[in-house]
Amino acid sequence: MFIASITVAALALIIVGITIGCARGLIPVNSLAGIRLRSVMINDSTWRAGHRAAVPAELIGGAATVVVALSALVVRSADAAQLLSIGATVILLGSTVVAGFLANRAALTELGAEQDAEQGTG
Repeated sequence: MFIASITVAALALIIVGITIGCARGLIPVNSLAGIRLRSVMINDSTWRAGHRAAVPAELIGGAATVVVALSALVVRSADAAQLLSIGATVILLGSTVVAGFLANRAALTELGAEQDAEQGTG
C-alpha cells in the first residue's frame, strides 16, 4: 500500500500543478497535458478560462486526496490502508470529473462572449 498511496498523492499534486499552469497560460493548448475537452481546446482564451474555473475543484480534490492517501501510510491495518488508497483514488477521479464540468461550462461561456464581441464589432 505504501507505493499506491505515494503514487496517488503524487498524481494529485501533478494534476493540480498542471491545472494551475494551464490556467496561468504557462502550458498552452496541447494534446498531452491539461483538460482536453473540445470546448476547452478551441483557443487560448477558452483554454485558460476552462482551467481557471477548474482550479478550485482540483485544489480541494487534490488536497483531500493527499490527506487521505498519506493517512494510509500511518494506519496499522493493511485493510484500512487499502481502503484509504482506494478512497483517495476515488476523490481524485471525482474532483477531476467536477473540474471537467466546470471547465466545459467556463470555456463555452468564454466562447459565447468572444462571439458576442465579434458580432458587436462586425
